[in-house]
Amino acid sequence: MKLHVRSSFEDGGGALWLGGDRGLQRWDLRSYELRRYGRADGLPVGNVTALAVGGDGALWVGTAAGLARRARDGSWRYLEGRRWLLGD
Repeated sequence: MKLHVRSSFEDGGGALWLGGDRGLQRWDLRSYELRRYGRADGLPVGNVTALAVGGDGALWVGTAAGLARRARDGSWRYLEGRRWLLGD
């Protein structure tokens, strides 16, 4: 499987998160298991352009269609539209 990575993030729990043209991947650096996240998991589209972690440990996933937020408990929330942009 070929993946064009646009953003990556290593969390404190031993995992590397990769965002790119095939969605979001979580690679467990201990067990070498790879988990793929897509629309069924809460991402608005399969093309991830940016990753960031918030002060609360949540993973923010940027796409052309909006933001998705993965809380530390594993739950997802899709944030749609411009209302989430600063200055709007």
